[in-house]
Amino acid sequence: MSLYFADTSFLVAFLNPDDDYHDLAYAYMADSTSKFITTWWVLAELGNYLAKGGYRKLFAPLVRRLEKDSRWKIEPLTQEQFSRGTHLYERRPDKKWSVTDCISFMILKEKRIREALTADHHFEQAGFRALLKS
Repeated sequence: MSLYFADTSFLVAFLNPDDDYHDLAYAYMADSTSKFITTWWVLAELGNYLAKGGYRKLFAPLVRRLEKDSRWKIEPLTQEQFSRGTHLYERRPDKKWSVTDCISFMILKEKRIREALTADHHFEQAGFRALLKS
């Protein structure tokens, strides 16, 4: 069993058949032995992204699917996560990391996860392996 952190770009790739990483994202999702962790922060970012395009209607059904899927854990929203992410965001003015990225990095470190299902190079800058880019 593998545990993967799922970032916004992974979920976008899964939902969008025209995305360069769609087939790879679909293969990860189809693997019944894989487990996934993400955050409500990532899901909010996904919803914001999907609101801009023709994929808005896919958001709520995906969230409901992930909530029911035993392979998925969605980290709860906490003020502590937000504060820790904001602290990292503030400490790294040299990076273009979003607050959501910073929260994700903190959770990855806390859970001792080194690989993320993402195509976002910011994860590599923070010391993690971006599996969609490999």
